[in-house]
Amino acid sequence: MSRPDLESASNQMVRNVPLYRQKRKFTCGPSSLMMVMSRAGRAISAE
Repeated sequence: MSRPDLESASNQMVRNVPLYRQKRKFTCGPSSLMMVMSRAGRAISAE
């Protein structure tokens, strides 16, 4: 996946989950989102 595809996908995800933005679970932005996703991925793989 190329960088532009990754950014557009993350932007679409942020739009699809406004609740996360309201709760301020993570700040808006591909880098912050990727950090959250990588943590979630590690937690899932650890199980």
